[in-house]
This record gives sequence, structure tokens and C-alpha cells, in this order.
Amino acid sequence: MKSKWQKLNNFSRLSGQEKRLFLKALVLHLLIGLLLKIIPFRWVPKLFSNTQYSRLRAGSTTNNEPVIRSTDTPSSVSACNNEPGMLILIKAATQRANEVSPWRNKCLIQSLAARMMLNRMKIPSQISLGIAKDGEGRRIAHSWLKIDDFEIVEKSGDYLELYRF
Repeated sequence: MKSKWQKLNNFSRLSGQEKRLFLKALVLHLLIGLLLKIIPFRWVPKLFSNTQYSRLRAGSTTNNEPVIRSTDTPSSVSACNNEPGMLILIKAATQRANEVSPWRNKCLIQSLAARMMLNRMKIPSQISLGIAKDGEGRRIAHSWLKIDDFEIVEKSGDYLELYRF
């Protein structure tokens, strides 16, 4: 584990753009964590949707689990042509903020923070919520965010997707 001095030294080596993105991501992590403590979870898809880019409709998975699928989303490649590598910078910024985040549900908060950063840049994304079982048979939940095939917050596991928005 890195010491505080190593982290501070690493931060000082970042470019100005990377520092700004990290600070935005950190503020969003903190605000979203607080927001999730006071609002009902059912409001999350509506509050953090891509509504300006897509229409939402209900669908289903093969296991008859409810899934919200977005349609008519523009290509992220065309949205990112102005800033090549911006998705990688946002991924790195949200990962750095996630390392210092005090919240337990880090993957959800990281996904929502990245979604807000992407929405501001008019880049549509897809958040998925899923469950799996750990080695001891307990259910674990996970959230991941992707743009086309690029994962900002990685799925990293065999999760059954329950919701997508």
C-alpha cells in the first residue's frame, strides 16, 4: 500500500488536466455518496440517466430479470473524436478518486461519478447493476460502466446483470 507521501508525490506528477479530472471525480464521489444515503435507490436510474441521449424502454434477460435498455445512443467514438484518450483519463481519474473514497459501495459511486462526467461532455454511457456469489455462497452486488466496448468501471467478474440504464 502506498504511503500518503507517495500518493501526494504521484499527484504532483499529474498533468493539469489529470489533476482537474481527479478533483472533479473526488468531489462527485463525495457528493454522490451523500446523496445515496438520503434518496431512495429507485430514484438512481432516473437521476443518473442518459435521458438527453436516449429513450429508455423496459426489456428482459433470459432469466426474466428486469433490465432497462437504452436505445438510439450515438456512437461514443464520434463523441470522443475531439478529445482522443479522454475516456482513459476519466477512467484513471475515477479510479484515483475511488482509492480515497470513504464509501463502501465504491463501484456504484464510481460508475455514477463517471456517468456525470461523461454526461457533461455529452458522451452516452451504460451503467449495469448485477449480482454474483462469492466463494462462501454470499450474494455480492456490483456496478460497472461502459461506453460501447470500453469499460470505465470494469465488470471484473461473472455477474448476472439485473439492470441497465
